[in-house]
Amino acid sequence: MLAHELIDLLERRGLLDQEIIEALRDQLAQSGRKVTPETVAKLLVDNEHLTRFQATKLIGELRAGEYGQAANADEAEVIAGAIADDLELADDDAADSPVDADMVEEVEVAEALPMDAEVVEAVPMDAEVMEAEAVDAEPVDAVPMDAVAVDAVPVDADVMEAVPVDDGSGGTRPPVTRRKPQEEKSVWDSFKIYGVAGIILMLLIGGFALWWILNSQDSSEYIANADDLYDSSSFPAAREQYETFVYKFGSTDPVNASKARVRIATTQIYEAVTSGDPTKALSEAKRLLPTVEDEEGMGDELPALADNLVTVGENIASKAEKVRDTEEKKALLAALDELIELTQNAKYVSSSLRQNLATRLAELGEDRSRINRTINRNVHLADTLVAMRESLDAQQTKQAYDARKQLLRDYPELTDDEELEKLIVEASGIQQQLVSAVSDVPETFRDDLQTKDLKSIVLANRAGSGAPGLVNRIVYFQVRGSVMAFEADTGKNLWRRFVGYRHSHLPTPLGDLPVDGVLLSDGARGEVQRLSGTEGELQWRTVIGEPFNAPQVDGEDVYLSTESGRLVALDAIDGEVKWATQLPQPTPVSPGVSDKASRIYQVGDHSNLYIIDGKNGKCIESFYTQHAEGAIRVPPVAHLGHLFVIENIDPKTARIHILRMDDKGLGLQQAQPPILMTGNVITPPKIQRRRVIVLSDRGEVKVLDVDPAAENEQVTVIAQQVASYDHPTATQMDVDKSQMWITGTRINRYQLQANTGRIVFSWAKHAGDAFIAPPKLLDGVLFHARVLKGTKGVRVAAVDPDTGETRWQTDVGVPVAMLTPTSGGVHAITSQAALYMLDGDAYKQGITGSPIENPGGTDGFTLRFEDPLQLDEDITVLLNAEDSRQLAVYNPTRRRETLRIVKLGVGFNKATAPPLIAAGGVLIALDNGRIVLKNHRTGADLGSPFQPAAAPEGKVDWYQMVPLPSDPEQIVIGDDRGKLYRIRAGDQLRSLSEVDNPNKLLGPMAAIGESLFATTAGPAADVLLRYDINSLQETQRLTLEGRVVWGPVSVEDKILLRTDDGKLRAYDGAAKALWEADLPAGRPVGLPVAVDGQWMLVGEPGWLIAMNPSDGSISGQTNIGEPLSAAPLPVGRSNRLFVPGSEGVVYITDVPTEVPSP
Repeated sequence: MLAHELIDLLERRGLLDQEIIEALRDQLAQSGRKVTPETVAKLLVDNEHLTRFQATKLIGELRAGEYGQAANADEAEVIAGAIADDLELADDDAADSPVDADMVEEVEVAEALPMDAEVVEAVPMDAEVMEAEAVDAEPVDAVPMDAVAVDAVPVDADVMEAVPVDDGSGGTRPPVTRRKPQEEKSVWDSFKIYGVAGIILMLLIGGFALWWILNSQDSSEYIANADDLYDSSSFPAAREQYETFVYKFGSTDPVNASKARVRIATTQIYEAVTSGDPTKALSEAKRLLPTVEDEEGMGDELPALADNLVTVGENIASKAEKVRDTEEKKALLAALDELIELTQNAKYVSSSLRQNLATRLAELGEDRSRINRTINRNVHLADTLVAMRESLDAQQTKQAYDARKQLLRDYPELTDDEELEKLIVEASGIQQQLVSAVSDVPETFRDDLQTKDLKSIVLANRAGSGAPGLVNRIVYFQVRGSVMAFEADTGKNLWRRFVGYRHSHLPTPLGDLPVDGVLLSDGARGEVQRLSGTEGELQWRTVIGEPFNAPQVDGEDVYLSTESGRLVALDAIDGEVKWATQLPQPTPVSPGVSDKASRIYQVGDHSNLYIIDGKNGKCIESFYTQHAEGAIRVPPVAHLGHLFVIENIDPKTARIHILRMDDKGLGLQQAQPPILMTGNVITPPKIQRRRVIVLSDRGEVKVLDVDPAAENEQVTVIAQQVASYDHPTATQMDVDKSQMWITGTRINRYQLQANTGRIVFSWAKHAGDAFIAPPKLLDGVLFHARVLKGTKGVRVAAVDPDTGETRWQTDVGVPVAMLTPTSGGVHAITSQAALYMLDGDAYKQGITGSPIENPGGTDGFTLRFEDPLQLDEDITVLLNAEDSRQLAVYNPTRRRETLRIVKLGVGFNKATAPPLIAAGGVLIALDNGRIVLKNHRTGADLGSPFQPAAAPEGKVDWYQMVPLPSDPEQIVIGDDRGKLYRIRAGDQLRSLSEVDNPNKLLGPMAAIGESLFATTAGPAADVLLRYDINSLQETQRLTLEGRVVWGPVSVEDKILLRTDDGKLRAYDGAAKALWEADLPAGRPVGLPVAVDGQWMLVGEPGWLIAMNPSDGSISGQTNIGEPLSAAPLPVGRSNRLFVPGSEGVVYITDVPTEVPSP
C-alpha cells in the first residue's frame, strides 16, 4: 500500500518525529480501509508537519512508477507535480478553482481518517468518456509546441468503481456511472498526444525549477532546519541533516560546520543514552568525543553533553546496584569510573558546569562508593563463609564468631544473611557439645582460717533514736574490704569480717531472720562462706580456688560461675558441691536463675548464652547472643516467658535484648527489637509483679511491662526517667510498689505513675557523697551506706523512705590516725576527729559503742585529719588535709575537750606540704605562696608570715619543710618554682638564704647533720641528691637502683628510702649505703617505732616486721592481712602492739618473732 510506503519514506528521511510516525501507522492499521498517500500527505500539510513542497516531492517519487517508470528523477518530479496540482497540493490559489468531481477522489481529512466508502487511486481520464462537470483550466505560461497526432486510448468503464461524492449538503451524491466508450476514432486523438507531450514538457521545466529552488537554499535555513530537528530530539534526522550540511557548506560556513560536526558525534551519544545498555553510551562517548573535543562548536554543546554524561553515569550506577553477580558489578563499577573520569575532563564538563551539577555529581560519587562497598561486602562475605566453615570443621567456634563479628562490624546489614545464620546455628550446637562435667570439684571445710590470736577492736560511731519496729532483724553491708552486720533497729555493729578488696561481692542474706545467716564472698581467699547472722561465726566455707562472680541463691541452692568458665552448684545448708560444669569459655557475670523450670542462664565471655539444667548441670541449649567480650555486666533476667539479656554496646549505650522462651524455659528466640538505654547497665534489674525495672550508670530508668497475652510486642516501656548523670556513675536502686530510690553521688526518691507513664522526682539528699551499696527497704525503713564527701569513712544509715529523715546512723571504716596511751587504756583518734577509749570492755567486746568525744560532729564532712605532730610531751596536733582552716588539737591533760578543733585564719587557701612544729607554733605552707606560723590554742598568727615574690594568680606547691638538726628554728623548704629557702621561725619569718634549684624534687626532704637529702627523677632510675644544709648547694648525686616509692625519711642517724625493686635502703650523712633489706610488697606506713632495740615497721597492705636498725636484718614478721594506716603503739610491759587500721580497726598483736619461709 502506497500510504505505508509514504510513512516508511518519511521515517527514513527523518522528516517527522518518531511519535508522529507511530501515530500514523496506528491510524492506518485501525482504519481497515485503503487510504491514498495523497490523503496522508494532505493531512500532514494541513497540520503543518510538512510543507507543500515536501509533500509534492514525496508523492512524485511514489507515483513515478505509475507513469511508465520515469527515466530519471527530474521526470518523476514533474509527473508528481502534476498529480499534486490535481490534489490541490501545489498552490494555495488552486483551492478556489472548480474541480470536476469525476476526476478526483474526495477524501475527508481527519485524525482518525474515517472513510464511508472504498477509496481508489485517482486516474486521469478523457473528458468524453466521463459524465462530469466542466472544469476551468488553470492558467499557466504558454509553451509553444508542435502538435503530434496520436491515437486515443479508450478507458474501459469496468475499471472504475463508483466513487461517492459529497454534494455539499451533508449527503452523498449517488455514484457516477462510467460507460465504456464506443470504439471509434476521434478527431481529438491526435490532439491528446500533443497535449500529453506538452504537459510532460511543462513538468520537466517545473521539476528543474524545483531543483533549482532546493539547491539554491542558503546555509542558515539549512542549519536552522537541522537545529529544529535536534531540539525536538529527532537525533537520526538531525544527524542526517548535519552530515549533509557539512558536505554542502563545510567550506563556506565553518562556524556552523563545526557545530554540525560536534552534533553529529553527540547525537550518536544521546541516542545511546536511551538504549537498554548504559555502557553503550559510555563506549560511544569514549569513541566520539576525542574526535570533536577541540572543535569551535564544542563550547555551546557542553551543557547538554555534561547533563547526558551524568545521566549515563546514573544509569550505570542504577544497573550496578540492581545486578547480583559480583563480577558484573565490578565491570559496571569500572565503567562508572571511566565515566566519572570523563566528567572530570574540563573539555567535556567545565568548572562552572561542575558547580551546576555538583549535587548530581556528589550523588554519583556516593553511588560509586555504595557500589564499591557492596562489592567489597560480597567478597568479604564469601571469604568469611569459607573461614567460618574451616573453623567450625576444627570446632574452633571462637574463631568462627570472631570472623562473623569482624564482618558485621564493617557490614552490619549482613546480620540476617541466611548463610551466616546457618553457620552460627551450627556453631551454637558445637558450643553446647563442648560443655562437659567437672570431676575436680571444689572442697568444703568447717574450720575458720581467720586467726583467733589476732585481736581487733572496731571503732563505730553510732547516733540516732533507732527504728523500734525492726527488732531481731539484721542488715548487712560491705564497708570497703569488710562485711559488717548491724542491728536493724539500733544500728549497733554486731560483727565484722574482712573479705578483701578484689573479687569480693555484696553479702547475700539467706533469709529474713538472723538464724538464716548470710553468704559471703571472700575474694582474698577465693572462698564462698556462710556465716551466722548474729555472731558472724563461720558455718562452712567452700574453696573455689579462683576468682568467681557473685553467688545466686535459689532456695537451698547456690549457683556461681568462675573466671575460667566453671559453673558450680552448692548446697546452701552445708556448702557441699552438687555438681560442677565446665563451659567452653570464661564466664564474666553471674548466672541468671529461673526458679519455675529449674533453668540456669549463663552468658559466656562473648557470643553465647548457655541454658543449664539446674538439677544436674547438663547443657540443654546454646543460643547465639552476638555480644562482645565483657559487654554483659549483669545476669540475664527470666520473667513471664521472656529472658532479658542486657548488653553494653559502647560506653554510652546499652541494649536490652528481649528473648522469648517456651514453658520449659527453652527454645530461645528474639521476641522483638531490642530496647536502648543511655549509659551502661551495671546493676541487676529489679522485678516487681509484671514489671522489669532497668537502671543505667547515667541514671536513666526504664520500666518495662510484660504482658504475655499481648498479640504483638509483649514487652513495652510504660515509664521512663531520663539520664541524670553526664558521666558513668555507680548507680544502684531499690523499688517498692510505686516508690523508687536511686543512689549514686546522692540519693533520689521517685514516684512511679504507671498510668501516666511518668517517673516523678520527690527529693534528693546527701549530694556529693558516694553510695557504696544498693539501698534496701526493710519493713518500712530504708537502709543505705555511703562515703561522706571529703572523708574516708562509711556512714550506714536507716532513714524514713518517704522523707529521707535519719532514724539512726553509724560511722564505720574511718581510718585511725593516731594511738596514744592514757590512764585506763589507749586513746584512738580517727581521721574524722572522733576520740575513742580502748579499755577493757572494748577489748572484750571487740567493738566500741561510740566515741568519748566527737568534735567532728555527726554531720561532718571534708574531714581528714592525718599526720599527727608532737607539739610537746602532752599536746599533739593534726591538720585537716581536706580543709586547712581546721587544726585538731589533742591534749589529754584537759578535763574537757581533750580533742578539739581550732579554726585557723587562712581563708580558702590550702596547705601543700605537711605542717611542722617550730618556735612553739604550727608552721603551715599555703598554696598562695605564704608560710604562716599559727598558735595551736587560738589559731592566730605568731608573727609575720614569710612571702617570697610570686604571681598573684598562681598556685605554689611547696616541698616538705625540714628543720636543721643543729637549730630547729631554722627551716629549709623548697617550691616548684625552682627555689630553695632557709628561713628562721619566730616573731617574724624571715629568709636567711635563697638559691635556685634546677632539680624538680619528687617527695619529702630529710636532714642528717649538715646534709639535706632529696630525690629527683633520672632517665632510668631516680637519683638521691645531697645538699649542704647551710649554703643549700648540691654536693653529691647518687643513682639508685630503681624508682623511689617511699622516703627519704630521717630515723635516728640514718636516711631511709624504699625503691620499686622491693628493697629498703639505709644511708649515712655522707650518702654512703649502710644496708638494704627486702620488704614485703607494699608501701611502708609511718616511721619505724623503736621497741626493745628493734624497729617496728608496718606496711599499708597489712604486714608488720621487726628489724635490726644496725644491719637491716629482719627478725620477725606478722601478716595481719588487712590495710594499716599508721605506726604501731607498744603498750604495757609486754610491749603488745596496737596497730591502727585504715578501716577503723585497731589490731592488737605481739611483737613478731618469726620470719615466714619464702
